[in-house]
Amino acid sequence: MNKKEGIFGYIFISPWIIGLLVFTIGPIIFSFILVFSSWNLIGPLKFVGFENIYSIFNSTFFWSALRNTAFFTLYVPISVILSLIVAVLMNRIPGSSVFRLIYFLPSVTPAVANAAVWIWLLQPSYGVVDNALKNWFNIQGPGWFSDPNLYIPTLMMISIWGSIGYNSILFTAGLRSIDKSIYEAAYLDGSNAISTFFRITVPLISPTIFFVTVTSVIWSFQVFDLAYMTNNGVTSYYNITLVQYIYQLGFQYFHIGEASALAWILTGIIFLITLFELQAEKKLVFYQ
Repeated sequence: MNKKEGIFGYIFISPWIIGLLVFTIGPIIFSFILVFSSWNLIGPLKFVGFENIYSIFNSTFFWSALRNTAFFTLYVPISVILSLIVAVLMNRIPGSSVFRLIYFLPSVTPAVANAAVWIWLLQPSYGVVDNALKNWFNIQGPGWFSDPNLYIPTLMMISIWGSIGYNSILFTAGLRSIDKSIYEAAYLDGSNAISTFFRITVPLISPTIFFVTVTSVIWSFQVFDLAYMTNNGVTSYYNITLVQYIYQLGFQYFHIGEASALAWILTGIIFLITLFELQAEKKLVFYQ
């Protein structure tokens, strides 16, 4: 390749490089500077050292948001197990493409629309779920989004419903990649269905299980739209999540430095959890 071709090559990729610098690398560097600064979007930056970090760790809202987000993350193993069960069933039912499409619809529907539907279904006064409980079982439905003890479990339930379709598609692809001769050999050796599932199927699709688990955990720590829609942006100790707290600090109170500090703290939390998962991968994941 001559010099002229190299110049044209750089010209062609320059829009992508400029976009990467302006919209990705630049904001990351600037947000790191803001961690050690005080800024309200209007006035000049003021260096404050580690004051923003100290303020975050001394905030009771931060610890409540961390607790709520960690609790919400517990939906991941439930979602993974149910998605795997659905994928196994769909893989054995002839003509199951229609069912896979139905299960996948919540994944392609905007999260805001999904949240709006569930808010309508779970309304205490006219919601379908509470009316069914009252008419069929004579049970007064709880405050799904107002009860401090039910708010996070309700978000978990909605997230499980919304994630099963996408996860089951991934698991179905993993199941279909397994060589059928392996199952035939297992059955010839006298293996039953349960033993075959846990000793052959699960190990062979463990890379898919690992991928789904890691991505789901990362998403769960970044949950915002579902929480914001269900609490109408009015936060309390029982319903605030980490990303919603970042939004509150940055765009409601205009404490940009504290919001940036919390964003980097969240990044560190996700990094440590992902690092732990990668270490566990060496013992739990089997690659053919």
